[in-house]
Amino acid sequence: MRGWRLALVATLLFSCTFGTLFAAGQKESTSVQTTNDGKKILYVAYDRELDLLNPFTSQMLCDPEYNVTEGLIFTNDKNEFIPVLAKEIPTFDNGGIVENADGTYDMTWHLREGVNWSDGVEFTADDVKFTLDFIHNTPDVYNQSEYNHIIDATVVDKYTITFTWDDLYTYYAGLFEAMLPKHILGHLSWAEIASYEPYNRGSEFIGTGPFMFAEWKSGEYIRLVKNPNYWRGDQYPNIDEMVFQFIPDQTARYNAMKSGRYQIGQIEATQVADFNVKGMHVEMIPSNVFYYIDLNVTADTGRPDLFGDVRVRKALYEAIDRQAIVDQLLEGTVQLANSPIPPSSAYHNSNIVAPTYNPEDAKKLLAEAGWTDTNGDGILDKDGVKFSFTFMNRSGRTDRISIAQVVQAQLKQIGIEVTMKEFEAAAWSERWRNSEWDAIVGGWFMSSDISLTNYYHTRDGKNGSNNFTGMSNPELDALMVAADKNLNYAERKPLLDKAQQIIADDVVSIYLYYRDSPWVVADNLENFHGSGTNLGNWWNSYEWDLK
Repeated sequence: MRGWRLALVATLLFSCTFGTLFAAGQKESTSVQTTNDGKKILYVAYDRELDLLNPFTSQMLCDPEYNVTEGLIFTNDKNEFIPVLAKEIPTFDNGGIVENADGTYDMTWHLREGVNWSDGVEFTADDVKFTLDFIHNTPDVYNQSEYNHIIDATVVDKYTITFTWDDLYTYYAGLFEAMLPKHILGHLSWAEIASYEPYNRGSEFIGTGPFMFAEWKSGEYIRLVKNPNYWRGDQYPNIDEMVFQFIPDQTARYNAMKSGRYQIGQIEATQVADFNVKGMHVEMIPSNVFYYIDLNVTADTGRPDLFGDVRVRKALYEAIDRQAIVDQLLEGTVQLANSPIPPSSAYHNSNIVAPTYNPEDAKKLLAEAGWTDTNGDGILDKDGVKFSFTFMNRSGRTDRISIAQVVQAQLKQIGIEVTMKEFEAAAWSERWRNSEWDAIVGGWFMSSDISLTNYYHTRDGKNGSNNFTGMSNPELDALMVAADKNLNYAERKPLLDKAQQIIADDVVSIYLYYRDSPWVVADNLENFHGSGTNLGNWWNSYEWDLK
């Protein structure tokens, strides 16, 4: 029974086409896209329209922004943190990290000299200090908690800044992936910066990167142009313009890549086998991504009335045939997940004990928790409350919507009603971050150096910035914080192993699968080396070239 149902959902959602949106542009090959004056233009089939350009308050992936603004660090294709605007990453060995007598730590960053913002103003340590102050004073910053253990910052000179940390933090090298220009934003209050349209929408959005913002046509594209004064030298970047065309629908984006009008774009794992276009190839980027179902137990805006009992959450886990989703809906192109830490990480716990598919046991657990069908309508109820909830889906994400539909059908078999509601990307993100939802199918790109605190720690003003489920477990909190402070792998690994098991036991998140990221790349796009971390593929876009 379950096999044909999954196959039907997959066929309906992945095989449909959307009119003739790209039919007229279908062709067998791709070529260098140029303008009449011979400029090289890279066309990107991008999977969403951004909400903001500010990389710290945008709730979308920041690929266009990271071509304009740079940070102290970035990650490369080897899953390594590399210095960008910093000369080197401070360590104990190079003298950049020093323990103080009071148990705090000083971390000193030395900046590259001769780096200018694209408007010609010099980039200095004052910009770094300004960026940190903005982060500390702006709750909308998506990863604020990762910076909250920096308790002081001292500008030593134009090219040197020292951060004082309240303790060690293993993820320190992954912070400051972008910078804010003090000379553009310094006259504003922190709240004004967060809503300052000239910067957030483009006319004053500047950086030190290889490209400059040129145009944002709502609903269509963002266009970037070459920064003629890029600090790496006149030879960079090789490409004159980048156009990020917004194509959120996955099938439409697949067809767009087949048309040859774009040189790069992401497709789905289930589409890889059928993609065969002359002049294009698919690169499977090893990825730190996992997919999951989150249940919202937040007191005021979530559904603790449904999901507050761990027996209920475990029952949902057992009622969902995750292996069938992997094998049938996703055609075996992904790997079953039991943890938020992917197998590509040395901190992955391969011995997690997680609930397995067992709908009969799921029914027993629900009955034990007091959920029964008292009126015979086929839907469980308790104390006058029907067991009915809504998946908040993001428009165009047919992979996630199809998973939600499969789960909807499976939960119906045990007496749970599931409905669907779709939102465009920006609206979805706003509701998600405000915990105004029941359940979602989501995905996280993890960083090069794993920390779980930002996602699963109880939100307390200092930790858990991205915990929107309301999850709270004091034992887990202590383990994650201890792991964040320990730089010794042999001591840190058992802490994260135990943390992963507690997360599995709490089952606020139902883990689905890990996957690599398939990117279609034109054969004539040179020097592309995809990165599967949370900071994306554009780490060396200054070297990309179209031949």
